[in-house]
Amino acid sequence: MISMLTFVVLVVIDAVFVLYTAIDNRNRIYANIATAAAAAFLSAYIGLSLINGNIGDTVPVLNTTTVLNASVVENVTTQYTHTIITLPQIDPALGLLFIGMSVIMGFAAFLLGVEAAKEKVEEEFE
Repeated sequence: MISMLTFVVLVVIDAVFVLYTAIDNRNRIYANIATAAAAAFLSAYIGLSLINGNIGDTVPVLNTTTVLNASVVENVTTQYTHTIITLPQIDPALGLLFIGMSVIMGFAAFLLGVEAAKEKVEEEFE
């Protein structure tokens, strides 16, 4: 299970990949194809993690136990213990949005790859 902070960092990295792919469409080192493919895989991971509940936090919860001594009523012992519970964040709608973004970025990576191959072939015949 990944924490919410890690989830937010992954979403920001995914947004940077998507923006770089959209902005840099004439790159000679084909970084836009690599970022489109990386954005597709990262979006799919984020989407599936949101649907499956793989994102969440562990939270300590206080358990209070009071023990009364049978011989003396004034002798009360209170014990404080903590139990750690996991709170998963499950959001199917947001997960499907990220999966849709994954499909779009995968298609964009394919189209950018085809365009780059087309340019290479045209350069050879000129």
